[in-house]
Amino acid sequence: MKTFMKILFGTLLCLPFTLSAQYKLSAQYWTPDGVGSIVADRNYNVVVDRSLFLRAPVGALEMGHGNGNAYINKTGAGNIDFRYNNDWQNPIMSLSPNGNVGIGITNTHPWYKLYVAGPAYSTVGWYGSDKRYKENIKTIDSALDKINALDGVSYKFKQKTINSIDFSKLKKSNQLGFIAQDLEKVFPELVQKDEAGYYAVNYNGLIPVLVEGMKEQQEIITEQAQEMDDMKARIERLESLLHKPNNDNGFNIRENADFSNIVLKQNTPNPFSNETTIAYELPANLNAAQLVIYDLNGKVISSYNVIGKGNVKFDTGQLSNGTYIYAIVADGKSVATQKMVIQK
Repeated sequence: MKTFMKILFGTLLCLPFTLSAQYKLSAQYWTPDGVGSIVADRNYNVVVDRSLFLRAPVGALEMGHGNGNAYINKTGAGNIDFRYNNDWQNPIMSLSPNGNVGIGITNTHPWYKLYVAGPAYSTVGWYGSDKRYKENIKTIDSALDKINALDGVSYKFKQKTINSIDFSKLKKSNQLGFIAQDLEKVFPELVQKDEAGYYAVNYNGLIPVLVEGMKEQQEIITEQAQEMDDMKARIERLESLLHKPNNDNGFNIRENADFSNIVLKQNTPNPFSNETTIAYELPANLNAAQLVIYDLNGKVISSYNVIGKGNVKFDTGQLSNGTYIYAIVADGKSVATQKMVIQK
């Protein structure tokens, strides 16, 4: 067997061969001493559909000859390259001594077990994620804020070779994704930079972030829905009070009764963002009254002493957007009311 290996990888230049009925290798070879023959070890069978050449000067195994041939050769770096059609510059696949595999590039990558330069397709993908593999497990906090800090972009790859990757083979199609340098500012754990200074992104790592962000957003939506329901109930309560004179609940509104001559005009402008003017007219015999502004909970926001005919300028200050009620209160009763809307 040692002699067999020496002949194959030492002095053999070209090896035409024939097969026996038992599929044993029988071949002729050329050596410095002339033409000889070799028979395969009885423990091995070899079946080859076409020509087989062992090229000793370049350390390559050639299958086929001329156009359409394929090579397997060992490089100076120790990698085993698979090439096609005499293309020595662009191997189809490369295997490194440490088991790393490169596809579509001239070398393997020291950081990755599988490095593919180009699109890859799979019908199903599985990732090891068993809890028993992990420690320091924590829930992702403030996911929605972090998502809002990201910028998704569309882009095209430059049509040239960069970092041993020929991007022209990807055509000039639109791509969607993130810029690694920007993503690193928000999620440094999803970005890494190799020895050559080129960045890579773990897109799968964004999936749990999106899940937690959606949960946070749903909590906000649920809270807002509850607030809206509460607001509707308050509005309905206030509207019922506005149409019930002598009501003992809420504002105890009396729009007519003994105060029919009271005029409370709609504020202008309405809606408003900063300041609005409320005009009023009170009977001469009404010596004490107040213009009171309430929120929808019935809480007093502001109160002004009023008499005769005039107007009040109301500043929103720190009030939030929404609907408010203002009323003329006399003898402890709301005798005229209006609504106003703050919209900043």
